[in-house]
Amino acid sequence: MNSYIVFFYALGLGIGTVAATFGMILVEPVLMFTGVAVWYAGCILAYAAERAAGTPPQTPRPSAPARRTTGRAGHVRPGDRVLPVVLALIHFTAVGCGSSDAVPADKQVAHLIPAPACAPVDIAAIPDKSRSGPANRTPELRLDHLAPVLDLLRVCGGQLAIGFINEQSNRPLTRLYVPAPPALRPLARPDMEGNPFLAAQELERYRDDSTHYAHERARHRVHVDSLIEDFSRRIADALLAPPEAGATDVFSVLARAEHFHAEPSIWPSPSVKITVLITDAIDTVGAPRVPAPLPSGAQLLLVSGIPDVGVLEPYHPVRFESIESAIRYVIHTYGPQNQTLIQP
Repeated sequence: MNSYIVFFYALGLGIGTVAATFGMILVEPVLMFTGVAVWYAGCILAYAAERAAGTPPQTPRPSAPARRTTGRAGHVRPGDRVLPVVLALIHFTAVGCGSSDAVPADKQVAHLIPAPACAPVDIAAIPDKSRSGPANRTPELRLDHLAPVLDLLRVCGGQLAIGFINEQSNRPLTRLYVPAPPALRPLARPDMEGNPFLAAQELERYRDDSTHYAHERARHRVHVDSLIEDFSRRIADALLAPPEAGATDVFSVLARAEHFHAEPSIWPSPSVKITVLITDAIDTVGAPRVPAPLPSGAQLLLVSGIPDVGVLEPYHPVRFESIESAIRYVIHTYGPQNQTLIQP
């Protein structure tokens, strides 16, 4: 074969293939069709060079095996047409998977979705164990009352402290610390429009991150379950104990709750501080009063069976008739907005 024929054929093959391939990868129709055009131009120039070398324009009709090899014209083989057609089909497939307004490749990055938007919650729940409680129809706190609070801590993180009002209320609180769940949800599922190769990479990354996040959530759930089980075991007997204290010391346990809320924060964002007193608020001990308003800024909730707020009047507590109502108020006010508290 004439050297010019080889040169033009190789030139068209090389440049056309490179241009068409890059056009396919970058989903650039102009570059893709330019590569195909260069391919055909190389074939045409090779054909022209062959004609100029003296090959007669009309050739004898080749035999059947020759026709299968050289094609009807005898100069451009069927294989010369295969690659442009294949590249064109691949290109249209890639473009067909996308859209005319596909996201640019450098911006096809999935964004992290924050966890449920709720602040950590620090709650002190303090029932009355004095004899005056039943006489004044003060509700008794049970372990099952705390289940929604524990679910809230599972989602938001926080602390629950249990104390008791009796003749000597200044005793250490029984506390539960629940670490916040993993801070981020999995990557958002990538947009499968646009470049199929980049979309495949984003999808693989999404699957890896989702698996990692699921493992972190599962490990957090197991850890929190063990913490809650131990805490429930420690407070169960004390909650079931009958109210037999001979005096009511309200201010000492309120001071304990203030001490709990005044501790340096361990959370990356400010926590919600709540103290729930379940009592008739009739102090009979006369311990030093806690300054009003409460120095920690904690919100004070009072659950009582009588209309009088007793010695708690200077603190303007939010009043409830039942424990369930007080807990529903906490969940509705401080739980994740528009989210159901289901264990993750």
